[in-house]
Amino acid sequence: AGAGASLDAIQTSGSQELDQEHKELERQVQSTTNLGTANQSRQRWVTATWYAAQEVQRNQEHTSGEGRLNLVEAVKKVMDQDENAAAEALKKEKADRQKRYMGYLDSYFVTFVTMSATIYVLYANDIHFLTQSNPHNGDAIIYGFTFFFTLIFILEVIARSIVQVVDPHRYFLTFFFWLDIIAILSLVPDIIYWFSSIGHPDGINGGLNVFAGDETNRQEGAWDLLTLSRSGRAARAGARAARIIRVLNLVQRLKRIHAERTTTDHEHLGVMRTNDDESFRHHPKSHLVEDGTDMGSKLDARISRYFVYCVGTMLIVAIVLSAALERSYATQVRGDIRNMAAIFDGVGRDPDAELWREYLSLFKEQKEKIGNELLFLEVDGTRIFGDETRIKDFRASPPAVLTFNLDFADGSNWVMHLADEDAAHRDLIGNIVFTTSVIVVLGSMTWLMSSSVRRDVVVPMEGLMDIIQSIRKDPMKPITTKLDEKSTRVEEVVQVEQALVQLGALLQMGLGEAGAKIIRTSLKDNGLDVNVAGKIVQAIFGFCDIRNFTDCTEVLQADVVKLVNNVGSIVHDVTIENHGAPNKNIGDAFLLVWKPKGSLTVRQIAESALRSYVSIIIEMTRDTVLLKWAARHDIQERMPGYKVRLGCGLHYGWAIECAIGSHHKIDASYLSPHVNLSSRLEAATKQYGVPILLSGEMHGLMSDEVRTLCRLIDRVTVKGSNAPMYLYTYDVPSLQRFGGQISDEIHLGLDKLSLYDYWKRVRPYTSEKFRLTWQMAMHSYLGGADGQQADWKQAKLYLNKCLQVHPDDGPSLAVLAYLEANCVDKSTMQKPSNWVGYRPLTEK
Repeated sequence: AGAGASLDAIQTSGSQELDQEHKELERQVQSTTNLGTANQSRQRWVTATWYAAQEVQRNQEHTSGEGRLNLVEAVKKVMDQDENAAAEALKKEKADRQKRYMGYLDSYFVTFVTMSATIYVLYANDIHFLTQSNPHNGDAIIYGFTFFFTLIFILEVIARSIVQVVDPHRYFLTFFFWLDIIAILSLVPDIIYWFSSIGHPDGINGGLNVFAGDETNRQEGAWDLLTLSRSGRAARAGARAARIIRVLNLVQRLKRIHAERTTTDHEHLGVMRTNDDESFRHHPKSHLVEDGTDMGSKLDARISRYFVYCVGTMLIVAIVLSAALERSYATQVRGDIRNMAAIFDGVGRDPDAELWREYLSLFKEQKEKIGNELLFLEVDGTRIFGDETRIKDFRASPPAVLTFNLDFADGSNWVMHLADEDAAHRDLIGNIVFTTSVIVVLGSMTWLMSSSVRRDVVVPMEGLMDIIQSIRKDPMKPITTKLDEKSTRVEEVVQVEQALVQLGALLQMGLGEAGAKIIRTSLKDNGLDVNVAGKIVQAIFGFCDIRNFTDCTEVLQADVVKLVNNVGSIVHDVTIENHGAPNKNIGDAFLLVWKPKGSLTVRQIAESALRSYVSIIIEMTRDTVLLKWAARHDIQERMPGYKVRLGCGLHYGWAIECAIGSHHKIDASYLSPHVNLSSRLEAATKQYGVPILLSGEMHGLMSDEVRTLCRLIDRVTVKGSNAPMYLYTYDVPSLQRFGGQISDEIHLGLDKLSLYDYWKRVRPYTSEKFRLTWQMAMHSYLGGADGQQADWKQAKLYLNKCLQVHPDDGPSLAVLAYLEANCVDKSTMQKPSNWVGYRPLTEK
């Protein structure tokens, strides 16, 4: 009782000295940062003060100096973390704002308007020219809408460039940016025509297509405006078709975003349904929209780009062929004009000559058969046939009149106007068919190719990237595949995915929680640097060892590995369920670690560590596999009555979390004398005949209710330390099948029993009366902090009373043996003169 009171006094004094500084420093933290939610700030504060407070308690003699300095440094660290969080929050806010703006531009409404405007620009003019009998009726309205939609295109390009200027590789100055610019520039001729027609109520007349030449250089006619106009029309159709592909890509992206948002909503609902008792297992997860791969978008853009290249090549070929045909026809007409000039010269340039009139009539009939009505003929400024004003009855854009102006060697000049309305109509129909074909073929091919690539390449690769991102964000999170097992996937991709999952699982098992930082850093920095400083952490260390392992090895030989793995499976499962993490498997021993987890308090972590060992010991007594191992004839013959048992030590303190080794082999573990202390406590369980030993530091972290369930069994010094340590044990109860009070069917999992219910159900097998007698024995044995009040004779009496209740009680036998071996006189049980309230622990 005196020893327990002394320990409580030490802890109370440390807490009281920290209270005032805690309040002042917490006020400073809250006044200097406004970041994060209140829960997040509180969680960081609790974590920092826990580290600092425990460091102060560990160095009580330096509380006034070094301890407070550590606390201040810890709080400063929290403030620095808040400043970093501010920068991250600002960056995230900017990204969210950009994403929100892009959501507006990628909305269904904007997509519908853009698609409608594109279809209008592609088809409106052609349909209008085909359906209007009056060549100038409604031109201003049609071209006015074209101008309006051109402004919409310009605004869209500007908006996307401004919104995505932070990430220029997404749109600004990319292929599709320049494609949009070309599409806009292709509308400039229509806009110029619209502005020109504003001052001409009757429209702009035809006759714009001039073929010029002379007799000496008949083959070098200039590129006619018809060829240029048709070529520009084809190029504009190609540009618009490419724009349609960009809109199709936008629709695909909207579908993906919709699917991703739906997935995100489902994940959020899943998190909301998480059991509150398992809240510590929640790992913040950013969706792949933010951190995932954009491979799909890049491949879609590249496929569309290649298809546009193909269409562009087709357009160039079409333009060249069209120009060649136009040149061929122009050459033919120029030959007809030369023949006509020869006949006209032969009749003495008499327009009324019979031969001339017959030839002119034959020429008119031939041209009318192919849709080229002769409208006007002029020789050296003299009208020979027709009326030049008829050109006003035809449209200038698209051109419906062919004009030939030829100069001959004798100085004569011939001007001829031929109607080309049928050809213009054929061109309009050809434009519609060509544009529709380009859109359908290019769009469907792009869609099919993108779907195939996305299904067979992108989705599997994004699944692989999700696995890597998941490992990078939370290296200890279980790795699962997101791809549908029923879907048809490339076999090689499936093999890569399975290998990645297996390698990730092996990485987690090999490095454990201590190696989580190594995994995260390696995946972020694309390298592995093992020669770096470690990180000092505060944690609870547990060390457990399989009893009689040497004998088992001699009997089982290679099969002993199966026994160890069966035990390890129970130890690891229970530890992880109770917020701990396995760190090392050392032959027949296991090193376990409990560190701060989420919003759990230090008390919950400490009690979970003790709960782990109690549950492990109970589970091992009813595990059918272990019972079969223990019941083997060869084992029972070697060790009669053998049962698979563990010895466990628990200690709290600091350690260096680090990677030890080289590029050839590394181990992620903890370096500290406190880790060694947990091992020495495990070894001491053999001396005291108990399955569990707790240090005083570990015991002090738990609640009063749980501490009263533990027994103080000694105060000792261990090798390598002169500071005395209190030793506690928990009298683990047994199942009813073994004569205990615990139901054989009890479920010890965290999902069935909370910490509070657990300690109500799984109480020590010793009674309160027994533990009270034991406390009196300990008080008489230790004699206070300095040992001056020790009465070993009285202690022996109390110990004998305890043995009357539990004759096989290990601590009673161990302490009684020490008293009898070290007293001055066994008859009087006088304590030795050098007794100071503790003894050296002989077991290492």
